Amino acid sequence: MTTNRSGARRHYERVKEFYRGDGWCSDGPGEVFDYYNAWGIHYPLFWLQQIEPQWDSQFIGSVQEPSLSTYKYLLGSNGFPILGRSVCYRMAAPAPLVFAQVWHSREVSAGETRRALDGIWAYFLQCGALRAGGVTQGHCGPDPRILDNYSGPASCLWALRSPVVAFYQPPGSALWSARPQPLPVEKASYSVRIQPARWTIAGNRNTGAIRVEKPGAGAPPQPLEDYGLFRGVASTILRRPFRPPNLAAKYASPVYDSAGPFRGCLP
Repeated sequence: MTTNRSGARRHYERVKEFYRGDGWCSDGPGEVFDYYNAWGIHYPLFWLQQIEPQWDSQFIGSVQEPSLSTYKYLLGSNGFPILGRSVCYRMAAPAPLVFAQVWHSREVSAGETRRALDGIWAYFLQCGALRAGGVTQGHCGPDPRILDNYSGPASCLWALRSPVVAFYQPPGSALWSARPQPLPVEKASYSVRIQPARWTIAGNRNTGAIRVEKPGAGAPPQPLEDYGLFRGVASTILRRPFRPPNLAAKYASPVYDSAGPFRGCLP
């Protein structure tokens, strides 16, 4: 078996170009922030560290703790304020907290991680995110309005990235032996700033809701464009997905709330 280390290094350095500080990366060039930090960037960094601990260990180590110091405030017992692309990966959101238990982070306790992992999965399963033994293509149930054109039936299995890392840990580890502890929003209301993304996370202990406030507050929320008959017919004729991009709804609303994702995405 041969390994193309130069190619791997080239792709890795490309990803590092997107780093914006405090553990947060833009989802590609520019200033585009979403949960890809959790399931598309920090996830492979975690495995890279496990496979080859010496690979740029100083950088990888330096981005882990800062991301957790703010990221943990995004997760609640009733989901989280979804935004951005690749929504169908939603149950992977607790993955960074699970990583933290492998390298013994002081930012997130094992009990908090258990609560986040159990709570996120329980919430989405209750909402219909798992049907006929598979992960649905949407936020709760199937929803082509928020499904990206590059997503296929197996894309949703990225949602398994949080339990994959959990089961990577042995039965007697802190994660599995810990008793669930309250999440930050279950203990107190808060307002936390994620500076690179210019997000303010507001958690409401009384309702359990978490919201992300973005620059441009005061602008009207952006509605989802419907899939519609035309797109359904076009997809059949062209034999490829013809879903609405809905970039405005995914990125341009001033507020995203766990209690009402994408203005009516819940069934």
